[in-house]
Amino acid sequence: MNLLIGCPVKDRAWVLPHWYEHVVLSCEVAGITPNFIFVASENCSDNSLDLLKAFKNSEILLYDDRQAELQILPDGTRELRRWDSGRVELMVRLRNFLLSSVRSVAPDAFLSLDSDILIHPDLVKNLLQSLENYDAVGGRCYMY
Repeated sequence: MNLLIGCPVKDRAWVLPHWYEHVVLSCEVAGITPNFIFVASENCSDNSLDLLKAFKNSEILLYDDRQAELQILPDGTRELRRWDSGRVELMVRLRNFLLSSVRSVAPDAFLSLDSDILIHPDLVKNLLQSLENYDAVGGRCYMY
């Protein structure tokens, strides 16, 4: 089974090691070794890119998002990921860019998994078993 896991990334060093550990564990439970494809900003303000480069079986597609930078507010704080129409359009383009790369790889299965979702150890096994009966499946995420 060739499972490709895709994820857009910008300034996620705070969670990437945990995200990766959860994914690897879930894949071990499923008895497979995952491959990764990331669409990452080349303008990260943290060490996200260094972390991604250390992940095994991974490819990083870089993009320049300087036009979509977070605004600095008058009090000197940064505006938190405001989802205005420009940012939504950027994410749509990035996800489509990611999907075109996934199509060229043509894996047996693809899991789009955002970097702020830490998956259960049984998730990958459950999703792959569900794919035996359906063309597409998705996991459920509870926000606590």
